[in-house]
Amino acid sequence: MGHEIHWGILVALYLFFAGAGAGAIFVSAYYVLDKKIEKPNYFRLAKYSSIIGTAVLIFGIAMIVFDLTTFRDGLSSFNMDKLLRFHKLFMVFVPSSIMSWGTWLLALSVPFAVLFIFSFTSMYNLGKYRKLLARVNMVLAIGICTYTAFLLGDVMHNIIWNNSALVVLFMVSALSSGVALVVFLKVFFFKKDDFNDAKTFSKVDASILTFELICVVIFAYTVMIISKSFDITYIFTLNSVVGQIWWIGAVGIGLLLPLLINIYVLAGNRKLNHVSEYILITSLLGGAFCLRYSVLLAGQMY
Repeated sequence: MGHEIHWGILVALYLFFAGAGAGAIFVSAYYVLDKKIEKPNYFRLAKYSSIIGTAVLIFGIAMIVFDLTTFRDGLSSFNMDKLLRFHKLFMVFVPSSIMSWGTWLLALSVPFAVLFIFSFTSMYNLGKYRKLLARVNMVLAIGICTYTAFLLGDVMHNIIWNNSALVVLFMVSALSSGVALVVFLKVFFFKKDDFNDAKTFSKVDASILTFELICVVIFAYTVMIISKSFDITYIFTLNSVVGQIWWIGAVGIGLLLPLLINIYVLAGNRKLNHVSEYILITSLLGGAFCLRYSVLLAGQMY
């Protein structure tokens, strides 16, 4: 039996970019609150992390706007009324609607993220509010990371999207993606010797990945048990496309490969070369996308 897929690649990109952007903002806010920015290199890294996090978050929001039927119709027919109709989503707040909460969460996140960026500059004298803005952005980042899982559960009730482990899984995956963006900044914008804590980065990343792997196992196991109890075909088998994206893309490439790279660094007190760092970044980001895409598809197939 075929399944009609309403939410495809654009929604998956929204889930991925919004989560990764929020994760990078979270890391930047952590650096501020942990006083790491007292060191010049960390100050620059926190600043760049807030910039790339905000840019990626905005790009993710653009994906979901572009997926709206009225927006695409307006774009194809050059109808400005349809093109700009999405702004009405921000004009009404419905307390009982998860989607309404998420819309306003995104609407608040962008301006506060921009203010956070300015707090790293001398413009508008926002430096004195940097810690306050860090706290606000950290809370908003957590909200964005978890909101998408709540949204899926509210849209359709099935054993994939209503799984309580999904909220934690999306949160941890977003944080891991944020760390990947920060590593990207370190590789491309800083010298190799600017940071002497490669082992600390690997410890943090390995801890996040280990916890995420535990969440993945719990999530997949509960789906399997519930599928058996309702006599439903298990969606995450390697015989299915969804299962291949999940196990090979999300778990194999996105979790096990970077975890092994981090263990390699920690076990031998080594430093990664640029090729290994590129592989680490690509695997973390690619795996995070595969995780969201497979969950998005699987939920529409039950």
